[in-house]
Amino acid sequence: MLGSKRVPDLKAADINRFMADVASGKTSTIQKTHKKRGKSIVKGGLGTAARTVGLLGGMLTYAVDQGYIEKNPAHGIRKPADRVKDRRLTEDEYRLLGKLLEKNGADEQFQMTVQIIRFPALTATAAGR
Repeated sequence: MLGSKRVPDLKAADINRFMADVASGKTSTIQKTHKKRGKSIVKGGLGTAARTVGLLGGMLTYAVDQGYIEKNPAHGIRKPADRVKDRRLTEDEYRLLGKLLEKNGADEQFQMTVQIIRFPALTATAAGR
């Protein structure tokens, strides 16, 4: 999609078009791999587009650092949100989690893990709140 473009010629519009093409599935393909019956299925989609543009932005930042370009054209590109999960535990699930943490908290090998799990469960920091 961008293969024929030279890095200094890339513009934000090119990257937006590339992202839209990946998201719409224009890059989808099925290829045989080196395994006996292996195949690689590439579908595209919003998550793939966001990750690909993120990777491209990283490469273009390297190009800026090396002096090939003055400004990263991928900087400021709005990427689609990947599937954000907003599910919360039910009261019964929290009770079960509490029982499991209490039971395994006494075991020395799980003490740190129990503390790591307990903190976001009690403070809701795992949900970014």
